[in-house]
Amino acid sequence: MERKLLIIMISSVFALASLTGCGKEDGTKYEYADNVIYEEDESSIKLLNSTESEEEFKLNFAIENFETEDVTVKVYDAEENEITENIECTFDAEKNSVSIKGDVSAVTMAEVELNDSTNLKVKDLKNEEFKFLLTSKAEKNGCTYLGDLDDFQLKEEENASSDGEGSDGSGDGEGGEEGEGSGSKKSGGKVRLTKSEIFDLLKGTWKAVDGGFTITFAEGSGDKPYKVTATGEDAFESGVSYFDETKTEEGDHKIRFVTSTGEYGGNCRDIILSADGDTLSYISGTTVNEDGETEYTIVKCHK
Repeated sequence: MERKLLIIMISSVFALASLTGCGKEDGTKYEYADNVIYEEDESSIKLLNSTESEEEFKLNFAIENFETEDVTVKVYDAEENEITENIECTFDAEKNSVSIKGDVSAVTMAEVELNDSTNLKVKDLKNEEFKFLLTSKAEKNGCTYLGDLDDFQLKEEENASSDGEGSDGSGDGEGGEEGEGSGSKKSGGKVRLTKSEIFDLLKGTWKAVDGGFTITFAEGSGDKPYKVTATGEDAFESGVSYFDETKTEEGDHKIRFVTSTGEYGGNCRDIILSADGDTLSYISGTTVNEDGETEYTIVKCHK
């Protein structure tokens, strides 16, 4: 009788460990209060749960009627540096799961390129409520964002002006990207401009060569410290949150900013500012030609 009771108790312990995901072999399982990322008509993306063991972190999705093609996965640490050493990221198309293997202790964010027009970032995965940002490129209006945009924006650095590193603009980083300003933030060996630095580059009114279009960047108020106003065929007025800045091979600034208009709460628009700061190329839209190649409609402006 005592032997049977002991066997039952041991079996119960193993069963409980299996259900909670806290067993040593299976690792830790994280469930989420709200797992819906995208849901429209019969299409949806949900992050069901994630599991963590000593050498693997896995994200388990449910994806219905949503294209996943040539999926790529990247991971980042708390400072937004991409982790490439001692790490392997894969996507299982049949199980709709992302597997991150190797030294997973520093991983805080995963970026999943679901297809050539849809990007998904997820973080805070070890909490009941994870954060996500789903970016969908469109043929018009550049692209749309869905999710926790504020949590993924590049944060201003405290006391940025007191950081002397690279402040003289003489850095010798790859592609000329080091030394872009005292408030710049490093990410994976590259320097990222802060929102205020980007605004300083764009502030003022830019006019198209033919005079039919103008775009003005000015100071805003409240939770939208910047605003943008465009006149002409692609006219709009909105508060704006600057999202990112990268460099082209020619050294020009490629800047994407987010307006507060749009069906999903934010449209992003792309512009290219010449390295000398004289010419602003506003990308007003994109089209796909007969060969399936993307072509951009660009309006060139000067101050």
